[in-house]
Amino acid sequence: MRNKTIPFLIIIILVLVLIAVISIRFGNNDTPSASDPDNGSAPQESTVPATPTPTPPPEFVAAPEGYFKDALLIGDSRTVGIQMVGGIDDATFFCTVGLSVIGSCCTNADVSGYGSITLPTLLQSAQFGKVYIMLGINDIGGDLPTVANRYSELIDTVRQYQPDAIIYIMSNLHVTAGQDAKGSTVNNANIDTFNGYIKEFADDETIFYLDSNEYFDDENGKLNGEYSPDGIHFYGDGYKAWAEWIAQHVIVK
Repeated sequence: MRNKTIPFLIIIILVLVLIAVISIRFGNNDTPSASDPDNGSAPQESTVPATPTPTPPPEFVAAPEGYFKDALLIGDSRTVGIQMVGGIDDATFFCTVGLSVIGSCCTNADVSGYGSITLPTLLQSAQFGKVYIMLGINDIGGDLPTVANRYSELIDTVRQYQPDAIIYIMSNLHVTAGQDAKGSTVNNANIDTFNGYIKEFADDETIFYLDSNEYFDDENGKLNGEYSPDGIHFYGDGYKAWAEWIAQHVIVK
């Protein structure tokens, strides 16, 4: 009986040894998972896009002495007011009563030192470091998207002949509550709509939008009546205040 038991025990021992060898062999061949930090593979980069850094608003400063010597101001009767009493004496003015966006490039204006001249000819005759565009109130009764397209073309014309100039897009000033209530096309709703169009042309790099309404509006968002005799234009002191505001909001590069 004892002789039969020994071979049986030997067989059991051999089977256990075989099982242990097989277990060790397969355990060493396990493939490391992708999540194992020790598997030697490079970590995967995040696919979440970075949040873009918002562009800071332009930093307007007070104009240094002589800033307007190489400036050109393009505008209508309200720009004429700045020319006459505003105190910006060193600048060049291309402005006439009734000047419009539509007619800006085909209208002659009397420009000091140049005589009667069209805007494209003037732009080809001198180099300007800054160009201010103050137009739109005389177009406000037209199709505003069409007028805005013509405004964009005007900017292109300025840029064509003045590639290095800073261009300032001036907001159209609001009208008073009395003018706004008359029911004419010259009203603040149309002005705000048009200002919204032309504001989009600013890139805050070489073209800047200046909104002086924030200074001249009353608490209801309309031109303060103390500045205007007719609801649209300024008194003399208003033009001086406007010119001073412009001089406090320039870009210096």
